[in-house]
Amino acid sequence: MSLSYYQAKFRDLKPNRSGGRASPHKACLLLAVIDLIDAGTYTANIIPFDDRLKDAFSIRFETYKKDGDKDNPANPYFYLSSSGFWHLHPVSGRESELSERLATRKAPGQAEMLRLIRFASLDDGLFKILLDSACRTVLAGELEGTLLTREEAFIQWAISLGKSEKTLKNYLGALRGPLSRWISDYRGTEFDLLDMTGSREVMAVREDLASYEKYCERDRVGKGMYSAAIRLYEKFLAEQDRHAIVDHDIREVLSRDIDGTVKETLVQARRGQGLFRNRLLEQWGGRCAVTGYANPKFLLASHIKPWSIATDYERLDRFNGLPLIPNLDKAFDLGYVSFQSDGRILLSHELELPAILGVRDGQRVALDPRHQAYLEFHRSELFMK
Repeated sequence: MSLSYYQAKFRDLKPNRSGGRASPHKACLLLAVIDLIDAGTYTANIIPFDDRLKDAFSIRFETYKKDGDKDNPANPYFYLSSSGFWHLHPVSGRESELSERLATRKAPGQAEMLRLIRFASLDDGLFKILLDSACRTVLAGELEGTLLTREEAFIQWAISLGKSEKTLKNYLGALRGPLSRWISDYRGTEFDLLDMTGSREVMAVREDLASYEKYCERDRVGKGMYSAAIRLYEKFLAEQDRHAIVDHDIREVLSRDIDGTVKETLVQARRGQGLFRNRLLEQWGGRCAVTGYANPKFLLASHIKPWSIATDYERLDRFNGLPLIPNLDKAFDLGYVSFQSDGRILLSHELELPAILGVRDGQRVALDPRHQAYLEFHRSELFMK
């Protein structure tokens, strides 16, 4: 499996939410494992439940714990087995007991853990990925992202797209204050925009506000600040929804009555792997089309015309794609960046700090004539002028 596959797996950890919020335990245990690999403690794919792991867990846990959280690494050590990439190996003679506990989802205590489990291991592919320091940084970032509040995650996400802290302070104030009040007035019921978790829900709010005279006037006086704030929050939530959308798209492909080889090729392309990605990397020499960054592990196979409205041919056409570094892929996907027909980069007026993405005015990509129709669509339908 690829780095991007495990990025998605780490983002999709299912934490305990019995207290009404996500528990940090699973992410902290995996961060502890990454720290121990980084320190050279783990050189083989064997992760015993010992003092080294407990201490590394406690260091991470101290950073991310909230009121009521208890420093107990035993539970995540056991419950991570549901992730599919974390495997528990029983002490000889205790196989049936471990199997029963896994079936009933009943974790042993710390003392019993040592009598029941010899060690845990990761997928071999994941462990090999984690031996690379750059990959450790990427995957640790994914885990740390799961430990943020929605507001904190929104701030980090927006900064990664080139938004300034000053702008974000204004946006958050607008979302908490006037925008929430206006939609509450318009709909006749109390709303807090920052409590909304679905991009479609926020889109409906944005569409309602477009009919509310007070909002339209204030947005005009504010030179579009309020509409920019709600659009950005909508895009953030859509990014959070993206993984569920990918899963839905894959299920749709698998349900179709088409040739098995074509089906597998489309599934791999939707996951950002396989033939489509290989074609892009080959065409661009394993480099980011814009920045020239040359480590393929960090490059994403970006569709120009989105998967959701592309034909099967377009989904696999190398000229409907560009290999991009992650932040630039995100900005391109959201319409903050596009390209003119001669390859010169186009930067949206809403992209405040493009240097964060490694882009600047004057950059260009070497386009083939077969890119043009796709980029014309991107400029007209997706790019925010």
